[in-house]
Amino acid sequence: MNQHYLTHINEKPHSCEVCGKAFALKNNLNRHYLTHTKEKPHSCEICQKAFTRKYCLSLHYLTHTKEKPHSCELTEFERGRVVGLREGGFFSHDIAERLGRNVSTVHDCLQQWSRESTASRIPGFRMPRGTTEREDRRREFGVWLWRIVLRLRQKFELQLAPQ
Repeated sequence: MNQHYLTHINEKPHSCEVCGKAFALKNNLNRHYLTHTKEKPHSCEICQKAFTRKYCLSLHYLTHTKEKPHSCELTEFERGRVVGLREGGFFSHDIAERLGRNVSTVHDCLQQWSRESTASRIPGFRMPRGTTEREDRRREFGVWLWRIVLRLRQKFELQLAPQ
């Protein structure tokens, strides 16, 4: 309990000897070290692909079985929250915890959203070459949000700024 309390008071007593990044929990520091060592201790028995985290391996196994156990568990509202939180910089496990859902469910939702947003790009709003997929999605989200604002403005005859 005392360790968990550190996450709330922003005290970070555990720091990385390589880069200096600090963590509240020793566990998070140990997981962080894998980014420097490039160690991937969890590997697939079928194709030998390796992962730094066990839950990533669990998600990977689903690619072999073609199983989608969590594909329909989220409501449209929850899907919107998942995407919004991810765009806000939250990680899948944080989003899952906030929504009280399984990490796999959140991950599947984000994967599906990524595929759909890439497949249905808004014509005329593509980012110039050299941008990342995340920047493209962020731009598309901004366009989508702006369209909603315009619709609401039109519906309620609102003005965005006083004149």
